[in-house]
Amino acid sequence: MYRALLIATLIVFNSYPVFTQSNRSTGSSSNKVKSAFKRQYPGSTDVMWTFLERMAVVSFKSGDTYKEAFYSPEGNWLKTETEIEPVAIPSAVKKIIDSEEFSVWHKGSTFLLEMPGNKKRYKVYMYSADWQELDLIFNEKGQRLTDNF
Repeated sequence: MYRALLIATLIVFNSYPVFTQSNRSTGSSSNKVKSAFKRQYPGSTDVMWTFLERMAVVSFKSGDTYKEAFYSPEGNWLKTETEIEPVAIPSAVKKIIDSEEFSVWHKGSTFLLEMPGNKKRYKVYMYSADWQELDLIFNEKGQRLTDNF
């Protein structure tokens, strides 16, 4: 699952320009991100860095769990995504994705999104029979959110 998550992230962000060596803020930005990550997740293992123009993505292992943390180039934490079992999503979210509205869709991976302000969101990937994809995000109360972050 970790490899699938990493590959999906790299594919999604592959269209964004990567920091270049000519960008003077690259070193400073990467140092800020690395410092913020080390403060937030000390003792993490299997750390892999991806620096993009608008954010940095850090894939890592915390305990027995693989996660991805997202940071701004200034080192501000944006969110952390952790793949979770579908049974771990709140019942209000489960009720929505099991409803008539999504009855013809197949459920894919589910993620817990932890965000600043102690906010939790739940991302659920859904697929149609012809492989169209829905990327649904809910709050803990089951409200579907339009922000794709």
